[in-house]
Amino acid sequence: MAESIKHLGISGGGTKIHGLYAAAKVVLLEHGYKPNYYSGISAGAILGVPLALGLYDEIEAVTSTLTLKSFFSESPMNKKNKISAWAAFKAVLGVIGLTKNNSLGHMGALYDTYRKVVTEERFMQYKSDPNTFPVYVGYVDAVDGARHYPNVKEMEYEDHIKAVVASSSIPCFTKPVHIDDQIGVDGGVRDHIGTGWMLDNFDITRTLSIYSRPDVYDNFLDTNWKDTNVFEVLMRTMDIQTLEISKTDERIEDEICKRKRISQKKIFLPKIMNGFYDVSPEKIEMLYQAGIANAREVMSKPWVAKIFRKKAS
Repeated sequence: MAESIKHLGISGGGTKIHGLYAAAKVVLLEHGYKPNYYSGISAGAILGVPLALGLYDEIEAVTSTLTLKSFFSESPMNKKNKISAWAAFKAVLGVIGLTKNNSLGHMGALYDTYRKVVTEERFMQYKSDPNTFPVYVGYVDAVDGARHYPNVKEMEYEDHIKAVVASSSIPCFTKPVHIDDQIGVDGGVRDHIGTGWMLDNFDITRTLSIYSRPDVYDNFLDTNWKDTNVFEVLMRTMDIQTLEISKTDERIEDEICKRKRISQKKIFLPKIMNGFYDVSPEKIEMLYQAGIANAREVMSKPWVAKIFRKKAS
């Protein structure tokens, strides 16, 4: 029997990263799932190389204590998870042509946060170790709208960090990242998760996807929402677009798996956080526990265990 070619895909999710990490830890550590390929968008992109290196303690130290300062050198949001007054002022200045700002904030701190976990020495170890899985990071070139999924094992240290930050850079909210002649922005502009792209481009036989949203999304959007100002409308539009892109991604994944007869499983997280940049410590911990519980429930099912668990030696 031919050896299975396995894939692990982790979706975008902003500050839901701690819950995504929790689910991934259960899959990789508790159940010994060893992917041949990994794909990540945004939060999933940030987790890729650290997971490949087994840096669980280092990841958890960062994701469990997230603040806006973990990502932003200049945050577009305030402590109430609303557009900050300064960001709104910058937007007005930009509209009337008094500034050339192309974003409400700047994700400069993410470079430093990421480097503390993935040092250059660790990255060189990752590249040289044949046992670490290749990580494909998805971002979009704002120039032509094309998707890019570079294999970071084939990149230089600083270039791979640019790709990770680009994958996490939501247009308007954060500055894009210049990568050669590309203007890299959030992979979520086109893909919430990279599984479909990976299944189309590689001979994968088994895939496991971790989504930052619930599988039942009828009540995903807050029905008490009010269109009180332009920024509330902008945030609502982003919520709707993200949900619809994610639903489409899941449908594409299902169709490819059915057509190619790929063994498939999906793990979902409940709706706990409010928006992309919610950093409530209580909600971060709740999502972490939910990620563990949901992953354990999925991975404990007998037919899933047969497909995904590490074979006894």
